[in-house]
Amino acid sequence: VLPAGSFGRAYLAYLDANGFHPLGLLHLKTSLEATVRTRGEERPRLDDAREWFRERSILTHDLWHVLTGYGTDDLGEAALLPFSLAQAGGYANALLVAGVTVRGRALAGRSFPRYLFQAWRRGRRAHWLPALAYEELLPEPLTVVQQSTGIAPPAEAHPGGLRSGTWTRPRPPAARRAAGAPSACP
Repeated sequence: VLPAGSFGRAYLAYLDANGFHPLGLLHLKTSLEATVRTRGEERPRLDDAREWFRERSILTHDLWHVLTGYGTDDLGEAALLPFSLAQAGGYANALLVAGVTVRGRALAGRSFPRYLFQAWRRGRRAHWLPALAYEELLPEPLTVVQQSTGIAPPAEAHPGGLRSGTWTRPRPPAARRAAGAPSACP
């Protein structure tokens, strides 16, 4: 039994609150790979060490949500992307961050790119999380794990608070008029 306030307890609460299974992302990976195979596409198989690291990286995604406090909603996932880019690098991660920066500025406001930069800086300043022995850290207090890994508390990294919510799309002018909203244009 994991002690109250522990990293492991916080992780279990996170899984329960979101209706997730600890192996859910691995199941999704397997499902996506099967879909690719049914289309006749083949991906080269990784050697055992690389496959282990890939699967471990997938499994730690949710642990990073717990350590950072970023939610699983659109804005929380968007914030975890630059944090992850700072930790792991990669062209795909950089493209995803560029995409959420552009989309976030349009849909979440002009200050959203700065928020994402703060998340990136938070990831850059933290210790290299892929190397952590997570199994040994689960019984430790969450605050101790965050402090020992150099993950700045949310209030320090994001003085304006953590953002949460979904992307919102401004309705086109015709839809605003149909809903009775005043138009910005005469």
